[in-house]
Amino acid sequence: MSAPRFTLYGSLSPNVQKAILMLEEVGQPFRMVPLNVHRGEHFAPEFTRLNPLQRVPVLVDHAADEPLVIAESGAILIHLAESFGHLLPTEPRRRAEVLQWLMYQTSTVGPVWGQLNHFARDGSHDAYGLARFASAARLVYDRLEERLAVSPWLGGAQYSVADVAVWPWVSIEARLFGTRFPHMAIDAPGHPRLTAWFRRIEARPATRRAMAHIAALPSNRNTGTAEQEDRLVGRGAFARSLD
Repeated sequence: MSAPRFTLYGSLSPNVQKAILMLEEVGQPFRMVPLNVHRGEHFAPEFTRLNPLQRVPVLVDHAADEPLVIAESGAILIHLAESFGHLLPTEPRRRAEVLQWLMYQTSTVGPVWGQLNHFARDGSHDAYGLARFASAARLVYDRLEERLAVSPWLGGAQYSVADVAVWPWVSIEARLFGTRFPHMAIDAPGHPRLTAWFRRIEARPATRRAMAHIAALPSNRNTGTAEQEDRLVGRGAFARSLD
C-alpha cells in the first residue's frame, strides 16, 4: 500500500481538528504526527524547518515531486477545498460569502475564544482579561446565531469550509466551559440556531470519522515543565518587550 498523500502535524487544538475534519470531508487518508506543544515540540529544529512560525497545524502534501508544506489552518482548508473541488464555490459571489466567514473564524472566533481559554484556565487572576474576553466571546456567539437566522450555513446555502472551520471551536468550547459559562453549552437556549447547525454537522459521516481520529490523539495538558509552559505562552523569561 502506498503512503498517504498528506501528513498532518498537530495536537488536540481546534485548529488542528478542523484540518482533520476537512481531510475527512474530501475523503483523503493522512498520516498524523502528534506534537506535544506543552513540552515545546513545535519549537524543535526539524519542525521549525517545516514551519518557521513554530505552530500547528502544518499539512504536507506529497502529491508533487517536491512536497508542498502549508501552515495556517485557513490556508490548509482552502488548499484541500481547491485540490478536490469540495466545500468552496467557484462562482465569485458565493465564494466571497464563504471566504468572509472563513476569515471571520480565523480573525475573530479563534482568537477571541482562544484568549478566553487562556484567561479562564491559565490566567484567572487577571480579572480584567477574563471579563474582557468573556464579553467578546458572548458577542461572537451572538453573531453566529444572527448569521444562522438568515442562512442555513455560515457560508450561505451550502455546507462549506466556513462551517468546517467553526465547528471544532464550538465543540471544544462547550466541553471546556459549557458548565462554567452556560451560553457556551451546545444546547444553551440563547442560541437555538447554532445548536441545530452544530447537530447537523455532528451527524455527518465525515465528522464522525474525524472525531474518531481526534479521540485517538493524546491529551498533553499539564505535561510540560513550568519553563516549557512559559515558553508556550510567551511569559516570564520568554516575554518580549516593545522597548
